[in-house]
Amino acid sequence: IQSHAITRTEHMFGGQRLPEVHELKIRQLAAKLGVTQLIHIRRMNPTALQLLGYHNAFAYHPHLGNILPIGNDAFVYISEGFFEDLSPEEQEFLIGHELVHIKHEHVKYV
Repeated sequence: IQSHAITRTEHMFGGQRLPEVHELKIRQLAAKLGVTQLIHIRRMNPTALQLLGYHNAFAYHPHLGNILPIGNDAFVYISEGFFEDLSPEEQEFLIGHELVHIKHEHVKYV
């Protein structure tokens, strides 16, 4: 069930990984904030970009039927323009904000 939920999440919002340098930056910030959950870091697909914007990030937790949270894996999605156009301080603030949602399981129980 969890594998299906992860595949469905990647289909809805995007399954492409970020460049390693960006993923490392996010993982280092997660460690600094004490986030221990497994996090999949992905690039937003065109549908997610249209919904959420070109300069954005969001956290998501897979759900069964959009109701019941599945497993402990979480996702952080990053938009196309995030690393290109935002300052390092803006990036850290927005990613940190999303990581805190994951840490405190806000995205698990929507």
